[in-house]
Amino acid sequence: MKSPVSTPRRLAPALLLLAASFVVLTVVQFRPDPRVGAVAAVFMPGTSGRDALLKVVQAGGEAVRTGRADFIIIARPQDGESFDTLKQRLAVSGALLVINPLALAGCLGEDETRPGYAA
Repeated sequence: MKSPVSTPRRLAPALLLLAASFVVLTVVQFRPDPRVGAVAAVFMPGTSGRDALLKVVQAGGEAVRTGRADFIIIARPQDGESFDTLKQRLAVSGALLVINPLALAGCLGEDETRPGYAA
């Protein structure tokens, strides 16, 4: 008589598919999109707004505004710069993440997603 397959083993394919879907959707959502016109540079928590702003400017970015925390700066490339160049320079300057600034906009109010909003 065969023993029944344990529940965790039966659920493994579905759980793997769920995890893989979550990873793919997260990557797609957070990937910077040039059509948005800006990126969110996320620096180490505890970085002052002044230091984060200085790092963005040194990387050749034009600061648009701060994010929800001082260590997040919304920036766009200066005239003639490509988004890829800005992303690379921000990473070199110490940004932990360079993401789409609208990635979490669904969690924010309508006013907070407008370009002129300053947290």
